[in-house]
Amino acid sequence: MRNKNNISLDNRFQRVGIYGVGLLGGSIGLALKIRRPETEIIGIGRSLERLQKGIDCGAVDSVTVEPGKIDPPLDLLIVCTPVRMVPQHVQQTLSSLKPGAIVTDVGSTKANVVRRCEAVMNQKAVFVGSHPMAGSHHTSVDYSAPELLEDKICVVTETPHVDNGVLETIEGFWSTLGMRVIRMTPEIHDRMTARSSHLPHLLAAALCNVARDLGEDIKPVLGSGFRDTTRIAAGDPGMWLDICMENPNEILAALESLQTSLDNIKQSIQKGHEESILQFLRQAQEWKQSI
Repeated sequence: MRNKNNISLDNRFQRVGIYGVGLLGGSIGLALKIRRPETEIIGIGRSLERLQKGIDCGAVDSVTVEPGKIDPPLDLLIVCTPVRMVPQHVQQTLSSLKPGAIVTDVGSTKANVVRRCEAVMNQKAVFVGSHPMAGSHHTSVDYSAPELLEDKICVVTETPHVDNGVLETIEGFWSTLGMRVIRMTPEIHDRMTARSSHLPHLLAAALCNVARDLGEDIKPVLGSGFRDTTRIAAGDPGMWLDICMENPNEILAALESLQTSLDNIKQSIQKGHEESILQFLRQAQEWKQSI
């Protein structure tokens, strides 16, 4: 993997389309307006009423529900829709792209999305998978803010189908929005995020379901530790369903590793092995402190 920072925004991005003007799409639009106010941003989606909120908050300049009929055409398209919909939305917008345009996304899974999007691209445009690792449990553009992206990691994925110049161009885009850019393959991305993002969400959901099984009696003793640990379980279930379906192999491998770790500490507690329990807790503490 490679870290790329402090790259200026390519001047050719004069017209930018954002497909899906929610929390992340809106934040991208707002950050772009601050750093490149002359850029024209077109919001794309299915509901004019919801897209209007993007205009009202200043994230986009105009909107459309006809992605294939944008004129003048786009220099850059950023697809901010659920991961299973990204290839379809890319294909819908192909006729609205300039020759040499770049298409990217913001999805939390990459290998399947990149493979499918590369398969639908025509010769005049190129797809580069991205994952800006920023957000919250809110999904509406009402909560968008340019600082959402500031100093956060953005992964840009490299494949044999994308040359280095294009990669550096899209890295420059994210860097200009205030993000710290890392380059890796889609497969490595999915392996890492299965452990760092997808597994923690499933674990938070599992903790909530375990507590839920005890009914109302547990609510008075749900302290800050429980709330902090389970905060991410408030995220959109539909979005996380898509992530599970798009990255099943790595998520299953991560769950197996977690199960092994839980089995080990379970056995140590059953046998009363204080040193093993203490080692388990100390290793976790030391690693947490190191990051």
